[in-house]
Amino acid sequence: MKRLYDETLLTPLRVARNSKYLDWDAQPSQFKEYPAFLFRYAFDEVAALKVAQLSRCVTFLGEISSKPYYRLNLPSAGNLHPTELYLQIRGIRGVISGIYHVDAKNGCLVLIQEIDKEGLEPYVGLRHRFKGMLVVVSTVPFRSEWKYGRRAWRYCDLDAGHQAGSVLAAASATGQNVTILSGIDTEGLHQALGFGDEEYPVVALGIGEEGDREAGRLEHALMHVCPLDYSEGTRDASAYLLAPKISDAKGYRPEKIEEETILRRRSARRFSGEALSKEGADFVASLLQEVPEPLHAWQIWMHHPTLPDGIYRDGVCVDRGEYAKLVCRMLVDQYFIAEASAVVILTTDAFGPGALLGAGIFVQRVYMEAGQKGLGVTGIGAYYDLKLQQFLGTDEAILYVAAIGAV
Repeated sequence: MKRLYDETLLTPLRVARNSKYLDWDAQPSQFKEYPAFLFRYAFDEVAALKVAQLSRCVTFLGEISSKPYYRLNLPSAGNLHPTELYLQIRGIRGVISGIYHVDAKNGCLVLIQEIDKEGLEPYVGLRHRFKGMLVVVSTVPFRSEWKYGRRAWRYCDLDAGHQAGSVLAAASATGQNVTILSGIDTEGLHQALGFGDEEYPVVALGIGEEGDREAGRLEHALMHVCPLDYSEGTRDASAYLLAPKISDAKGYRPEKIEEETILRRRSARRFSGEALSKEGADFVASLLQEVPEPLHAWQIWMHHPTLPDGIYRDGVCVDRGEYAKLVCRMLVDQYFIAEASAVVILTTDAFGPGALLGAGIFVQRVYMEAGQKGLGVTGIGAYYDLKLQQFLGTDEAILYVAAIGAV
């Protein structure tokens, strides 16, 4: 893992060398589209599919330089969205049991293959047929590699975490129980779902309950559909097939999320510079106390209503000072962050896909719960890793950064 951390960290020299002109007309396709002859359910056709819609949907469609601009209900580095979402549905009234692709662009579920005794259960650590929905999040690396190069390996796992976190929020909004499934067979899923070198499974979740009848493996892989209109170069497939180790921790779960919070989510692009109320600051501190292992949360408070500004770890001030400008420089000169109330830095001593995935899931929870209180949030994946480590005085790997504040 240290090799991957070192290969994907950012330094000022690497940022300068990798800065290049991007022809946005050459951006790879953002959405996977299955053939038109396959059966589809519109999101609003069956009430039970509401959780699928809230997990992944387009919330804004505009145009930039004569190109469509899509905003989804979950964030993504550069708005590139290198993720896809699949559902296995079994035993839900009014819906054909089968494996589906969530087509956010067209607002529907696409039935790829019907199922009976067989299914995805054996690939996600389950022996028996699962009544409800099995959810699989995949990543399509080239969508992010096209812009970010080697750093995209991190962004793919972070974005997969946001997608998994969005499923958790959707389950909360619809009052359903959901479980993060550990120990998935990534290579088996990769083959069963018909993926090629362009797409890889990352994490699975279950909405429903396991029954007592055994489930068999799929007799044949699903049809292969390329998730891109083109691809370039080669990648280390083994890095994308590493099975993330992640627990079904309570700290990943957003509480009492409203549908409207999910649909109006967007990343803050400006903050007011005002200090939070004491209630708001206490909320942020309380939320960060719930960060699950192996993650750790540092906070740089820049506009605290009652406590001195400075660096905090586990609620304790470890260094007082005004660090807004310095922090912005370490976040690759994103100076609008100086007006946020606090910057949260997630670190770990167990760097790998599971920690990155967990960081994305947790920050998605922050988006949801902070958004519900009217606070702005923005996730930041671009930062100078070694400079941040030196600033914090830690050897722990930097996973993700998020800014929170009044807007």
